[in-house]
Amino acid sequence: KGNILDKEKVESAIKNIDIVIHLAGNTGVETSLDNPYIDLLNNIVGTLNILDISKNNKIKKLIFSSSNAVIGVTRRRITENLKTNPSNPYGVSKLSAESYIKVFSKIYGIPSIILRFGNVYGPGSKNKTSIIPKFIKKMKNNEVCYIYGDGEQTRDFIYVDDLIDAIYKSINYRIKNSEIFQISGGKQTTIKKLSH
Repeated sequence: KGNILDKEKVESAIKNIDIVIHLAGNTGVETSLDNPYIDLLNNIVGTLNILDISKNNKIKKLIFSSSNAVIGVTRRRITENLKTNPSNPYGVSKLSAESYIKVFSKIYGIPSIILRFGNVYGPGSKNKTSIIPKFIKKMKNNEVCYIYGDGEQTRDFIYVDDLIDAIYKSINYRIKNSEIFQISGGKQTTIKKLSH
């Protein structure tokens, strides 16, 4: 247990490790809006700590959890080749972390896989503020689930077990530099449909 801002903890965690799966950091838009400085520290400085220590320990691969938030608001289907245009501090911090990873991969030869997660749901997400955990909490408490707008806005959801499978497959995937993969369910669901 530790904090990625604590270099000594990161050093002890990475020592004699072949592959780093970097899932640490701020995980939501709301936190980034409330305190963009904390978001920056966790997602950019924390990632830089992991990269620097990984470089010094000559790790063989880094797998990083990024987000659809780097794309921003779009009506187009999200793919790896879609232009990035973050619309909140969280997206900016994740995109900055991605850029550091690509540069470290190129300069220091750290093969890196960047996984851009869709909207993850499943057991263990009770502390998340995304739409599925929010609706479940409200329904369990017999509270009203509010939909902002017309409810036709869509999200691409991915179940946590499918996400874990993607991370596991990344461990054995051969790369030389860095690659980005969109990890999602591949299906758009409206918020209105989700609420039923």
